[in-house]
Amino acid sequence: MWRVPTRETVVVSRPTNSDLNRLFAASLEFGENWRRPIPDLAATYLTHLSKDEQAAVSDVIERCRHDVEAQIEKIHLEAVGAWSKSAVLEVERWITDRFPWMSAGNRRHAISQGQYYAWHG
Repeated sequence: MWRVPTRETVVVSRPTNSDLNRLFAASLEFGENWRRPIPDLAATYLTHLSKDEQAAVSDVIERCRHDVEAQIEKIHLEAVGAWSKSAVLEVERWITDRFPWMSAGNRRHAISQGQYYAWHG
């Protein structure tokens, strides 16, 4: 069994880190996929997985995206909007510790997008 490392562990059988990263990347896209429901994205991008596996991975990505955005907003508010290199490093470490499967590119994209959302409140 493959375990997705999160606060509440979800057990799935076949998804890989690549699957998690592909779906997370899709969840951050602008354009036609912007804030599209993650289960819909899973049905589009993870067709090799069963419906149950897609649902489990979708749940992980939904919680991950929410948690990352909430953490960035928390740090943004603590810094009173003065986002610094140390704030970026703090968020990056937090994401790496909490979601070790996430690629460096997805971490950078999530931080950039999260900063934008926090700044525009």
